[in-house]
Amino acid sequence: MDLMTDLARSAQDIVKRRQRATFVGRAGELAFFRENLDLPPGDERRMLLFNIHGDGGVGKSFLLDRLEEVARERGCLTARTDESVYTVTEAMAEIAEQLDGQGARLKRFAKAHAAYLKSAQQADPSAVEGEGAADVVTKTATELATGVADVVFPGAGAVTRAIGPDRVNQMRVAVAGKLRRRNDLCTAAPERVLTPTFLEGLRDLRTPVVLFFDTYERTGEYLDGWLRAILEGHYGDAPEDLVIVVAGREPLDSQRWSSYLDLIADLALTRFTEFEARKLLARKSILDEAVIAEILAVSGGLPLAVATLAGQRPATPEAIRDPAAGLVDRFLQWEQDPAKRELAVTAALPRQLDEDVVAVLAGDGDAGDLYEWLPKCGPVLRPSGRG
Repeated sequence: MDLMTDLARSAQDIVKRRQRATFVGRAGELAFFRENLDLPPGDERRMLLFNIHGDGGVGKSFLLDRLEEVARERGCLTARTDESVYTVTEAMAEIAEQLDGQGARLKRFAKAHAAYLKSAQQADPSAVEGEGAADVVTKTATELATGVADVVFPGAGAVTRAIGPDRVNQMRVAVAGKLRRRNDLCTAAPERVLTPTFLEGLRDLRTPVVLFFDTYERTGEYLDGWLRAILEGHYGDAPEDLVIVVAGREPLDSQRWSSYLDLIADLALTRFTEFEARKLLARKSILDEAVIAEILAVSGGLPLAVATLAGQRPATPEAIRDPAAGLVDRFLQWEQDPAKRELAVTAALPRQLDEDVVAVLAGDGDAGDLYEWLPKCGPVLRPSGRG
């Protein structure tokens, strides 16, 4: 291991230690998760899937960080994906890569996935309408100075993060047009071939595995049916000690998951209580009552907002900068309607918000629908009760 790797890991360790030192709340969720891992797989009290959900900014991703640490402390292997991967195949490849980094290689899956990438690379893109797959891939490969196979179907999402989702989707549409013309099951429906090998690899590890799927409001579009199919045995047997954790803004669909409700732990995250918010502020050495009162009022108890304001280290109430606009921008990262984005940012400014205010801001007759939509893009938009 070289010096740069040592330094990077040391820096990451410092960051994690400091985050743990300031982590407050969610004690019940952490204890429940820890106790669940300690139960034997056959115990009827053991939950197979944890469904963490709540509005943007309530700390879902931060809680996942702590749950992953708990799992590793309990001797489990862990892997985590988010919206940076776009398909089931990419999710499996990302998981396999992370497990490999922990010394647990899924050898047969890695071989099958490599064959899939090669098959996809060899697809003839010449018959694709519009901008051909070859043109798209060549353009992207030139930008990245990397190999075509890694660009066409990135295994770990690194290319996706580098070039952005629009280009990746453009490539997939172009290549998929030709793949549908090929009588090649592994290329046309790779998850059907790769998932049994993936599950077999997890079983062969003979070590408990916990899989974390973040931003499930986005990734659930392709993961939801796949995860249910795994539980239903469509791809063969999953490891008996496998635990799955999904985190998104909405709870799982109770009708689609009706057969597994007894195996699902529903963890709805809410805003901080005043006690929890004060505890976080105290750990940040913010003890002035006037400053605390202002932070509580401005944040409305939203954990992300409390942490953001605490990070400002304000000495006086006047020094506090309202983080609403920045938080709204984060919550709106997937909203494409420019009118809605503008309304959300504008609506973050008033201290109180009701349908009449929205009607003035929107300037049209859809105030009722827009008022119902606003809280969905982030709880920071909800009235805090301040005048």
